[in-house]
Amino acid sequence: METYALIIQSPGQVDMAGITVMASALGVPVRSLSQDIYRAPSVLARNIPADNLQELLSHCARLGLDVTSAANDATVPQTVKTFQLAVYIADSARIPHAVETIARVTGVAPDQVFRMLAIPPGLVLGNVSHAAVEALRERLGPGIELMIASEDEGLFDLYLTQSMASLPAIRELAGSKKGLIPLGLAPEQAKALYQRIPKGIARLIPRGLLRFDVVLASKPPLSCLAAPVLAELFDVTTDQIPLLQAHAPLALAERLPFDEASAAVSRCVAAGLPVTLEASGFERCDLVVEDAPDRNALANVLAAAGKSLPEHLPARVGTDLPDLDARWLAYSIEKAGAQIRFEEVAP
Repeated sequence: METYALIIQSPGQVDMAGITVMASALGVPVRSLSQDIYRAPSVLARNIPADNLQELLSHCARLGLDVTSAANDATVPQTVKTFQLAVYIADSARIPHAVETIARVTGVAPDQVFRMLAIPPGLVLGNVSHAAVEALRERLGPGIELMIASEDEGLFDLYLTQSMASLPAIRELAGSKKGLIPLGLAPEQAKALYQRIPKGIARLIPRGLLRFDVVLASKPPLSCLAAPVLAELFDVTTDQIPLLQAHAPLALAERLPFDEASAAVSRCVAAGLPVTLEASGFERCDLVVEDAPDRNALANVLAAAGKSLPEHLPARVGTDLPDLDARWLAYSIEKAGAQIRFEEVAP
């Protein structure tokens, strides 16, 4: 009897519940099947009798898995390039959708997913293929950015929760700095450095997962060379320059890949513009409610966030919040009709 193979082309719309059902039907471990699915293209099963083929294809389709049939001896690439994947939710209104989607895909509880996304750069998956990345991109939809970095190549940057100048290995590279330090280490350098740092103090982050802002300094003096550069790089007109100076420090550009942001900074510095390169998403802030016409609506939003309604406004309703927490709370408060203000917390 003629037999066939089932080839996984992409995870498609399958979620962890569907993978669990399929693993049970195939008699394989859930973890093993999940890895095969998220490293697609890969072989799901071989030696499928022709009489059972259509039923199995239909079953996979109902679960959302993108599978095709092939000759039983069909081959797939032995080595599939894999990536780490991070998610940035640009549209705050889509935070619940992103959290719920990733929870279904990973089988992780929504509150844990939120915390994963809130720790920059928002790393949620590792060791996944290009097909898996594109499947998740389609499921998440607009207003949500996916960043990827190769598992085995590319550069790494250092994030320190505190100054480590007392360690010679760190002092030589970062001095007394903390936060995100764009070192651009090769994988072997990153691994060697990580082994010399106490656990819980540092992270080495693939640069491909990071984005950077170009930030204009406070009350900047601007040379005659600045206007053409501001116009070319940031679409700033001559009439807008006084506004920039009045409201600095501010970001001239946000969420650029490192090379693009670094090139912009170099152009600015050459034109006499006092700018710095800052990692996006690592800032923390306080949230102040200025006014709330509907205090009951504000009270309900704050209660849902585990906070009490202030007796008087303006009032600080959140302190030292990570970016995602601050944006979600701000969105919810503004939706209730209140006016808010962010105050950045000094690092």
